Parts: sequence; structure tokens; C-alpha cells
Amino acid sequence: MSETRMTDSGTEPGVWFDATTSDGMPFDERERQQFLDAQYCRCNTPEFHARYGGLVVAVSRGQVIGAGPTHGAAWTAACTRPDCPPREWVTFAVVPESPASE
Repeated sequence: MSETRMTDSGTEPGVWFDATTSDGMPFDERERQQFLDAQYCRCNTPEFHARYGGLVVAVSRGQVIGAGPTHGAAWTAACTRPDCPPREWVTFAVVPESPASE
């Protein structure tokens, strides 16, 4: 499975989105990555929802590294990977059963 990263132009290699906090301060590296991972979780592809719909996913650097019925189960699954980052670098999201219609 190839790695996909969120950018300002979508899910392809490129310049990172320059996000800021609600008070206008620039995100630090960890906050920027969490923002991008949260955007990745909002992916509405049928394949993503077929695989993860109804589950909680643990995401790091644009990759699902764990999934389960609860946040704890997703974290436990992520921890089985040798490349699992520290908890503060992981973003969790509940994936809807089906993609949101536009």
C-alpha cells in the first residue's frame, strides 16, 4: 500500500497546507500533522468507507495505522506496529458507515 499525504491540493505529494490555529498562530509540526491527518480522515472514497466505515481509525502521517470499534481498540491495534509513533502524534477519528453526500 502506497503512502498518501494530504496537501493543500488534495491527496498527492506537494507543498504542505499552511494551517494556523484559531488565534492566528501558526501550527507547530505536530499540530500541522494532526490537522493533515484529520483531513485525511474526512476522505469520502467508497473504498475508505468500505474498509473502515463504523470504526475508529488511528492515523499517522496520512496512513491508517490502526482501527477498531473504540478509540482504545484502534490505539491497541496501532501499538502492534513497529513504526507506531508516540500517542501525541496519532490522530483518531470515527469513520461514518457511508460517505457523506455532497
